[in-house]
Amino acid sequence: MKSLRAVWIVTAVVAGAALAAGCIETDQEFTLNPDGSGKVVYQVVTIPAQIGVAERPEPPEVTTKRSVVELLNRSRGVAAWSDVQYALRKDGRIWFKGTAYFDRFADLKLHLMKASSFVWARDDQGGMVLRMTPLRRDDVILRPPPKVSDAEVAERIKAQRQKWYQTKQTMGYAVAALKIQLTFHLPGDLREAANFTPMPDGSVTMKFEGEKMFHAMDELMADDAFMDKAVRGGVEVVQAGPGTNEVINERVFGLKGPAFVRVAGDLKTLFDYRAEVAAAKRDYPAMMKRQGLDQVQAETVP
Repeated sequence: MKSLRAVWIVTAVVAGAALAAGCIETDQEFTLNPDGSGKVVYQVVTIPAQIGVAERPEPPEVTTKRSVVELLNRSRGVAAWSDVQYALRKDGRIWFKGTAYFDRFADLKLHLMKASSFVWARDDQGGMVLRMTPLRRDDVILRPPPKVSDAEVAERIKAQRQKWYQTKQTMGYAVAALKIQLTFHLPGDLREAANFTPMPDGSVTMKFEGEKMFHAMDELMADDAFMDKAVRGGVEVVQAGPGTNEVINERVFGLKGPAFVRVAGDLKTLFDYRAEVAAAKRDYPAMMKRQGLDQVQAETVP
């Protein structure tokens, strides 16, 4: 599973952790303040975590509650949760919705999804930029070999193509069904956006669909010129995925180059972070009790 975690990291998200957990659909709506604090309304439809099932069979309702508490407890960088809701759907998956508050966007790691591939920072023009950062790992982008013969390139292309088809066979359904939507409400006026869609209310969105990703990767794997250049540059295409290559970005998101949004002008704080966090912490025990999660919490804290 290690290599698959690197295949489709999109954002904060993105997809490797979701695949490992059986996550199929997620919608995340972020509101970011200039200081990096913010909140996200996090919705996800996922397979219940099988906590304790091997030791003792549990009713679906109990497993559902344990899965929800696991999501709350294993999320990192969260200062408080509010408005938590959940339901066990007829198809056996869990629907979860909650608002997570975070002191620093850079530290936020929601369970099942991650936001560490996005950076929110000031630029040198007095504005701020939200940017998807490339995934940089030793097993994804390697140091280009000093010299690679044509025969070696051909063999490495074959190996990467074989790995791609093996990956499709192993994770085909889960990836094809994957749907991720990210929405960002940012302070200031929108000045530039690439591979994000501006919305009428001033927010920007990015959508990722596993089926589209499969189609893009199939095309790239069949593109001899692309594969030749990638292999000679030391890139493991299967593990790289979106955010690491301009051509991949163009096939998946629509434009070459990085995905980013730049805002400028009056960078006002969008909401009173301290006040909302204080209210969320105050109301948390009652919310957990109301949702029937208070008795589960103590058993699932790591």
